[in-house]
Amino acid sequence: MKNQVLLLFCILFIIFQNCVNYQTDEKKDAETEYSLLDYYPVSLENEYIYKVTRNNNIVEEKRYFETCERTKDGKIFWVLISGSNKNTGFLSEKGLELSSTNKITYSPSINSLRNILKPGDVITNHIQLIGPKSSNEVVINCTIDGLETVETPAGIFKDCIRFSFYFSTPENTEDMGILRRRGWLAKNIGMIKAHFYDPSGNLLVEEILLSAKVGGKEFSPE
Repeated sequence: MKNQVLLLFCILFIIFQNCVNYQTDEKKDAETEYSLLDYYPVSLENEYIYKVTRNNNIVEEKRYFETCERTKDGKIFWVLISGSNKNTGFLSEKGLELSSTNKITYSPSINSLRNILKPGDVITNHIQLIGPKSSNEVVINCTIDGLETVETPAGIFKDCIRFSFYFSTPENTEDMGILRRRGWLAKNIGMIKAHFYDPSGNLLVEEILLSAKVGGKEFSPE
């Protein structure tokens, strides 16, 4: 009888421990989900100044939303001016969609970031890159890498979401592809840092936030 009671106690302890672990894992998963709207604020009032390092040259570039309007199907269409570049896209039920730049149109739009950002997620896009003289079919994998603290001239930002773009051909989808872009988003601010790479993995361009005006608040060097 004593052995039976001991066995029953052990079984109940194991079940209880599994329930505790399950609840803890659920809480941990909930804590690692983040809202895209908190990390990518779109507003005509928001302005950013970046230090851009390109080909050993350093320049300052202003970035702002030229257009921000709701379409008939409920999407928010935006046009982002970055230096001499123009980028267009949408915020929708899918999340953040990139549709074109000055030189390239993405068909269909790249669903780069979902409305709920969760570290470890991978978003796969089969895209046609349409340029002025040619078009290429590629597979773009966007990964949500995790959270990092990023130091910039505009301040030190904690819990920044890092994401990465990997390009591959439709014939070679066994791995993630080649890293071409990496970005860091700070909560209630947006993009504070970005890296662009060549196919060999060399850093081509770095953008880092110098100052910003977001939601009526200013971020600048002290």
